[in-house]
Amino acid sequence: MNDLEPMTFLDIEPPLHPGTDWSVWMEAGAVVLVAFAVLVLLVWLARRYYLPWALSWQLRRLLAACLVMSEPTVSKQSVWQLYLLVKPWQNKVPQDAATAEALQVFWRDLNHAAFSSASVSRETYAQLLTQAQKWLPKTQQAGWQKGLGGLPWKP
Repeated sequence: MNDLEPMTFLDIEPPLHPGTDWSVWMEAGAVVLVAFAVLVLLVWLARRYYLPWALSWQLRRLLAACLVMSEPTVSKQSVWQLYLLVKPWQNKVPQDAATAEALQVFWRDLNHAAFSSASVSRETYAQLLTQAQKWLPKTQQAGWQKGLGGLPWKP
């Protein structure tokens, strides 16, 4: 063999398997993580801003409908709608000495209106709605002070 001629090697081993393409898996994992982070952010924003606004809007809408009502009594369906709106707040209002008595009166009146067989007058229903509007910001502030940073919500 001549020293000036290049040597050629024969490939006697088969080529290796290319392995796993990790870039596809990393990209898919990043997309899943970003989608999960966006979902968590949307849930937090809905709980923080939309739900209090929606509850306040529903209470204002119910009160406006009550004030233009011509009948002296309110249907049980309307009372039950109010009851179902405010029932989840029952344990979320901070219990201090100043609010405990007023809150007990509110829940007693609401339970009596919802569960009694007697019809509810329009004035009693409007009073319950205004009391619920008064308690809504307190429930939201109490919940956020415990779990989401303590930022007050103002309707």
